[in-house]
Amino acid sequence: MSDEVFSISGRRTVITGGAAGIGLGIATHFRAAGAEVVIADLSEAGGAVADAIGAGFQQMDVTDEASVRDGLAGCAEQLGGRIDVLILNAGIDLDVGTAGDLDLTAFRKVMDVNFMGVVNGLAFGPAHMGEGGVVLITSSPAGRVTLEGLSAYSASKAAIDSLTHTAAIELAQRGIRVNAVLPGIAKTDMGGGATGEGTALAVLTATGIQREPGELAPVFHFLASPAAAPITGATVQADDGMTAGLSRLLMSAAFGDSSLQAPS
Repeated sequence: MSDEVFSISGRRTVITGGAAGIGLGIATHFRAAGAEVVIADLSEAGGAVADAIGAGFQQMDVTDEASVRDGLAGCAEQLGGRIDVLILNAGIDLDVGTAGDLDLTAFRKVMDVNFMGVVNGLAFGPAHMGEGGVVLITSSPAGRVTLEGLSAYSASKAAIDSLTHTAAIELAQRGIRVNAVLPGIAKTDMGGGATGEGTALAVLTATGIQREPGELAPVFHFLASPAAAPITGATVQADDGMTAGLSRLLMSAAFGDSSLQAPS
């Protein structure tokens, strides 16, 4: 099989929330692979980040319909009038409390950014896309395996997974594929960074590995390439086995039994 089928060179790509974390890892990888990239981010500091990797920048608030509508039009203009790959990656996690004691303001904020941010992207992005276009959405295993205190985050990601399926059916007639990626524990602010918290969270996975953001980027690369042409409506678990079940590593951490540790 020719390497061209895996190529994203020249693909005109927009990445929301691309100024940090997984989004920046994807942006950096895509630029290195020859894609044209515009980072769309709320932070004005994203301009300097984009300059550093040779990408364009568009300030955008994914929770604001007008900002997304105008921002995606601006991104398309920077890319010569068309978007080939739209990566809806912006997301947050806030402490929303627990059932019976919820911070509803924080809950709505998480849903606005994580879920409505994707809805807005799907509302206005396809107008700038054509046959062969790809929409990729950053979801999370938290939509399937929930934890106490993560109700808003988990609900937003479960909703994203459902929306991915519907959007894939609806946009297929236009030749646009839609898929979601479920990353595991990454060295980002939400993943505990490179701190002990992140290392501790890694026991939730089968491998016990906390990934660098750039390690997840090739999954997005593949899904954006011609090689993934038959794949649409999928939720791709790039989660180091987090959703597969209970690992020896997790059981060892829970019960303090070294005999349950994962084999080396």
